[in-house]
Amino acid sequence: MAKQEKSAAELYREERKARLAKAAKQNSKKSHGAGVSTKIVGIICALIAVVVVGAVGFSVVKSTGVLERSKVAFTVGDTDISMAEYTYYYNAAYSETLNNVYSIEQQMPGYGSQLYGYDMYKMPDEQEYTQEEIEGVENPTWADFFDHRAKEQIKYAQSSLAYAAENKIALEDEDYHEIEHTLEEWEAQAAQASAQSNATYSLTAYLQANYGKAMNESEFRKIIEKQVLVQKVQETKNEEIKATFTDKQVDKAYNEALSTYGAVSYRSYEFAAEMIATKNEAGEESSAPTDATMAAAKAEAEAFAAKITDEESFKKAAHEDAKAKKNEEADKILSEDSTLNKDATSMDIVITDQKATEWIFSKETKNGDVFIAEEEGTGYVVLYMVDPVHKAPDATESYDVRHILVKFPEEEKTESDAKEEVKAKEIDVKKYEDAVIVNDYNKKEITDVEALNKAVDILTEYLDGDRTADAFGELAKEYSEDTNAEQGGLYEHVPMGKMVDSFEGWSADFARKEGDVGIVETIYGYHVMYFVKSEIKNTDDTIRNDLAAEKLNEFATELSEKEGFDFTNIDAGVAEEVRKIVMKIAKQNVDYFGSMASYGY
Repeated sequence: MAKQEKSAAELYREERKARLAKAAKQNSKKSHGAGVSTKIVGIICALIAVVVVGAVGFSVVKSTGVLERSKVAFTVGDTDISMAEYTYYYNAAYSETLNNVYSIEQQMPGYGSQLYGYDMYKMPDEQEYTQEEIEGVENPTWADFFDHRAKEQIKYAQSSLAYAAENKIALEDEDYHEIEHTLEEWEAQAAQASAQSNATYSLTAYLQANYGKAMNESEFRKIIEKQVLVQKVQETKNEEIKATFTDKQVDKAYNEALSTYGAVSYRSYEFAAEMIATKNEAGEESSAPTDATMAAAKAEAEAFAAKITDEESFKKAAHEDAKAKKNEEADKILSEDSTLNKDATSMDIVITDQKATEWIFSKETKNGDVFIAEEEGTGYVVLYMVDPVHKAPDATESYDVRHILVKFPEEEKTESDAKEEVKAKEIDVKKYEDAVIVNDYNKKEITDVEALNKAVDILTEYLDGDRTADAFGELAKEYSEDTNAEQGGLYEHVPMGKMVDSFEGWSADFARKEGDVGIVETIYGYHVMYFVKSEIKNTDDTIRNDLAAEKLNEFATELSEKEGFDFTNIDAGVAEEVRKIVMKIAKQNVDYFGSMASYGY
């Protein structure tokens, strides 16, 4: 369901953004320091998924693990930490670093190692760790840091659990549901590993492949329950701190950082400078604007700006200019309003002219003001302010949704098939008037009747049943033709812009409530939809979170440094076993990345 359908106007704007972003990207690279401290005392990592990027091969650990599960790595305060739990945190520390480096490498090759000082092509125990001193360790390696980080997080977790007990913070039904969902995800990963190796592996066997013989489903559940409760302590404290900030303080923070929290609506129209082709001494061709072509573009922009008296005159002038230049998108300037940038935040605005950005987010800029921005190496852009800087309106940040995909047939129907007309079915709205059913497909021009009818039948089966998320999930496992069928058709934390327009439009609609259903058409087929929830971005809440961040970090530091949680009864033998388990996983990752690099990836 990845987003594919885009208008020519959208493609044009994206191409322009990409072009202008090059210069911004170069500037952002210059601002990066030589290293980033990896000591994070504050928030513990949330749920850690399977190791890194799928690089680790799966192999069965032929052992019941009874002996290993009886081993205690050390004691924190008055709590024994098992070998399994210690391995979990050690591996989490390793995965956290590797995932961060890998993520940066994907976007900016060569910068992951530079930022973190960690080379994903080398073993952790062969790389010197220089970010900070580690007490009791001379010349530490990255493996030593992972051990140190794991112990920091274990101490923080134990202190948080004590705080939870003291303040009567406990897991609730929603939390247990999250835990079950996490275990389901791991079961799905185990099933995928089984399919890839043509064998059947249990969840415990899969966990042992990632965390050693000491781990099984029961131990893993205990660890996850602890982590969810630690997370709940943080969230509870965060809400408590946020509530201390008044509306006046929030408004003050907003006015002091308009470009961070503000949004603007403005129109823009570009005058690209003519690119002149040149050759260097080696005969290599390149093209760039000259002073003369930039001056010509500026003159065009100034002449255009002189015509602007209001918003309609801007649209008219843009339309006339595009028609004069025989731009195929000329009519869409009016019909699709492609010059309008509505409620744009600083993250949406890709303009390299710093003065233009300052103008956009200035309190002094009023409706109807015009600015000509110079885009170095590109040309000029005329900006017209429609709605000056204001708090960004509430917006869907991400959403959770279940769906059942009924694909369109890959081959078109023949004439003989077409003669066998099948009448399109519709949901009996009166029969199911107690349900919220919202459809988004063209009833007059049905793309494929049989696919639609199958979707209607599936939705009807759901409406005649229990009408729960789990019931819908079971139908997804049975009927969906999407790759996430085994996960009950569930997509979680889907960011805006990820899915095709109709799918996203249905899922991100503010009117959606949990349990809403319907049928949506995309280029892939018909989707039977079930809405779960959405994360709404609210500016005031964002500001409160930012204001609370410092105090929340102070609270986390207090927990991490709380007395009574010293490490005792440390078993050096268990520590060495744990290190070997994680280094074995690291070796598989190093080999994987090395093989990928040899193929040019």
